[in-house]
Amino acid sequence: MKNRINCLFAFFAVLLCAVMPIFSQEQSQVQIIVNGDFFYDIPMQDGSSKDVLGEIQKGLGAGLGLEVRPWKHVGILSGMEYHTFSLKEKSINSYDTISFNLGAGARIPLRGAITLNADLLGGVYSTSHEASSGKMSYSGIGMGARVSLRYSFSPAVGMGIGAGYMVDRHEDFPVSYVPVNLGVSLNLTELNSAEQKVTGDLFSLDPVFPSLYSWYAENGFGKAVVENFEAEEITNVRVYFYLEQFQNQRTLCGTISHIKPGKRGEVDLKAIFNPSILTVAEKSDSKANIIVEYNRLGKRFRVETPVTIPVYNANAMSWDDDRRAAVYVSRNNSAAVEFAKQVASAVRPLMNETRNENLQLAQGLFGALSEYGMRYIIDPSSSYSANVGTTSIDFLQFPHQTLKFKAGDCDDLSILYCSLLESLGIESAFITVPGHIYAAFSLDMSEEEGRKVYTEQEAIFYGGRTWIPVEVTMTQDTFAAARKYGINEWNKYVETDNSRIYPMHDNWKDFKSVNVSQEGFEVKVPSRERIQARFR
Repeated sequence: MKNRINCLFAFFAVLLCAVMPIFSQEQSQVQIIVNGDFFYDIPMQDGSSKDVLGEIQKGLGAGLGLEVRPWKHVGILSGMEYHTFSLKEKSINSYDTISFNLGAGARIPLRGAITLNADLLGGVYSTSHEASSGKMSYSGIGMGARVSLRYSFSPAVGMGIGAGYMVDRHEDFPVSYVPVNLGVSLNLTELNSAEQKVTGDLFSLDPVFPSLYSWYAENGFGKAVVENFEAEEITNVRVYFYLEQFQNQRTLCGTISHIKPGKRGEVDLKAIFNPSILTVAEKSDSKANIIVEYNRLGKRFRVETPVTIPVYNANAMSWDDDRRAAVYVSRNNSAAVEFAKQVASAVRPLMNETRNENLQLAQGLFGALSEYGMRYIIDPSSSYSANVGTTSIDFLQFPHQTLKFKAGDCDDLSILYCSLLESLGIESAFITVPGHIYAAFSLDMSEEEGRKVYTEQEAIFYGGRTWIPVEVTMTQDTFAAARKYGINEWNKYVETDNSRIYPMHDNWKDFKSVNVSQEGFEVKVPSRERIQARFR
């Protein structure tokens, strides 16, 4: 018995040495697995063996083998097994056999960590038994098949149960039996390797604009891709994004229920940024991480990939969606609020009770901007007309910046004018026509009421309400001229469906208003007398 056990371990050592060169290759996808099995053997004798040996009763056995898996679902098997059977014939003490097998098997994933294994084996065996006449031994060829179910507790450790049919052939008598086995397996490749064959990386990336920081909590600024190069399916995949400089904690971008071997999944990149991102003064390449967590064979894994994210300054924006400019419109911008409140205070005593209040306040604001010295200046390198409908980067000013510079292009002046209107409780809107953006305000009048007072050559009727467009770049002209130009531009393009109006309160549902520090700037509103003189 001792010699057979020593032989078993020697055989295993030789096999291990033979496959170690494959195992040691860092990038090898070959799986090396050690299998250990314990058998309960049920004899299936025919008459010839009974005549020679007597009736074989139950048997027990053990085996140790090595599996080389060069492909995901195919294993090459080798191993050594020892079986001992008891016999009813008292003159024979035991029937022992030792076998050396080679074979191949299919590995079929079923569900989760469960795999169906189907093996075909063949090899040589040697038997011996003690009888009253002395020790007898002989050898022959053995073959058979086995089926088992394996459950992997982790990528490296598994256990299974199965059964098969084996035949030890001999010219005088064959011995056949059904081995019922309980097995354990140890995957040396997984045990030895820290490499994870699941990757998470950027698939696509858009610029990150700080002024949209709250929008990115629900909307993507790119896509992350997760690829599964493992031999098994991965499940419960969760993808996170974390930019430490501007996030308090990582953000869950999305989940994927499962990814099969060789397949991939995509999720939108999202992030809950904190307001500190608004302090970015210049475009910078920020270091972030895409974190992927997933289950594989009952174990939780984590993969972290460093990525570079371009973060622009707070004034940067693209015009692939015109509504985005709404983030710069603020009814709480302190400079804009101060300017609007002082203008309203100056013109209210002169207002006509028979005229629409919103119309008169809008007129007063327009005139005050003219008195303030506001000028329309085109930025040739960054203008709405040059960038509309593209992902090119424009420079949009916050209301206090336009007041500070006393100048801006069409989008800057529209943002300022809408902010002034909103701070007085007057709903505003953006109007876009090809190559241009300007402002409009609501008369707080239904379409039905508005059509009794205004024609389509004077007002826009949209969403059941009445709107007055204003070409705010015409601060060197009169309010009436700015109104006329605005409605003419709208009517010029409305017939070809190239005019759009975007009410600000609708815009803010998707693109929330933001504020930045106004430290060091105090607005100097024109005198009450100049505002009133212009209003008259």
